[in-house]
Amino acid sequence: MQDCIMLNSTGCKEDVSCGEVARVVINVGGVRNEVYKTTLETISGTRLAKLVSGNRCDAEFFFDRNPAAFAHILNYYRTGKLCCAGDVCGASFGEELAYWGIRESDVELCCCTTLKRYQDAQEAVVLSEQNGQAPAQGQGTMAKIWAVFDAPHSSPAAMILAVISTLFILVAVTAQSVESVYQEVIFVPINITVANGRRFDELVEDELVLLQITPAKFWIIELLCVFWFTLEFLVRLVCCPSKLDFLRSPLNFVDLVAILPFYMNLCLYEHGRRQLTAMRTPMTAFVSSLRAARVIRLLRVYKMMPPNAGLSLRALGLALRASMREFCLLGIAFFVALGFYATLIFYVEHRSLEYTYFKNIPFSFWWAVITMTSVGYGDMYPEHWGPMVVGMLCAVTGLLVVVVPIPILLYNFSKYYALLDAKQTQTVKGSM
Repeated sequence: MQDCIMLNSTGCKEDVSCGEVARVVINVGGVRNEVYKTTLETISGTRLAKLVSGNRCDAEFFFDRNPAAFAHILNYYRTGKLCCAGDVCGASFGEELAYWGIRESDVELCCCTTLKRYQDAQEAVVLSEQNGQAPAQGQGTMAKIWAVFDAPHSSPAAMILAVISTLFILVAVTAQSVESVYQEVIFVPINITVANGRRFDELVEDELVLLQITPAKFWIIELLCVFWFTLEFLVRLVCCPSKLDFLRSPLNFVDLVAILPFYMNLCLYEHGRRQLTAMRTPMTAFVSSLRAARVIRLLRVYKMMPPNAGLSLRALGLALRASMREFCLLGIAFFVALGFYATLIFYVEHRSLEYTYFKNIPFSFWWAVITMTSVGYGDMYPEHWGPMVVGMLCAVTGLLVVVVPIPILLYNFSKYYALLDAKQTQTVKGSM
């Protein structure tokens, strides 16, 4: 199929080998555009410039292309400024530019947003789909098991298994919360030798240690839940299509972190018939804090929802990733302002009062953080008009830094959500 046809005044094809001309007619999609030959020659290397360079007579050229986009392209030859209207599809306009031999970098800065509005978003979505754990292909046993454990909507059995897994997560989180009510922490002597023949109130702090006591019934509940979590994790690990992609998934990493504290506590706790005891040390406190990862596992509920229900969470993740550069710049500005106000309040307050809450600059950093984030615990505050002015400026600066990222995040979220929704709609229509 020919994209360009040369017609004479009667509408018939004509040989282009006669007389000098000053004008040519470009018919694009039925819309005739009459333009000087010299105008088209102003931008060398393009399709139109090459077309008229060897033409010697008045002629009309027909192109079966988009006339709306061509109007902006022809205006580029006339004015030297390449712009596009806001209602023009950026992807379609980019294809038109490539056809006419014009570089996308020639587009004016005011219109770059229209051209690139969804191009970067589409690339990010495709990249996230490539990095995501794709469902296993084929009809093998491993592929079927993987679909049952990872894709709740693939079959009724997969949905039932997802519900069971969610119930185990809820039981584990609830038991963890109730356990804190019955858990006791008491002071005991380090050993029998220290406590021999002495009353408890006679012992000094270095001779005592914190002992954490947990009822054994909660350990039994945790044992059952962790057994299910471990079995589920190992089955998914064995049956997954790609071990590397599986281990790189953030949710799978959270699953592993949620399981590990139980096995680490087996070495730290002494197991009795009615209770579990362990010395409260930084190690036991760290291991216990890892159990908070079980709450994050509730995010797997999104997999059980209809496909369009998870779009918001996925769009939010893509929006955060797309806004990371702006967040980093604002983070740098935040820490610069933090250091400035912490140092300033320290010196101004010390010049005003003999006694002050701002004992040193690191303490002042804490005040600057809670002031800039508008928390204001009230444990540290200025007591003179000079430091109060510094505090006022610190609070206003913090509000500006916190508020600025919100429009950026909202814009990226709406952009990615619209793209994901349109892509899912196309997929649904294609499967019908």
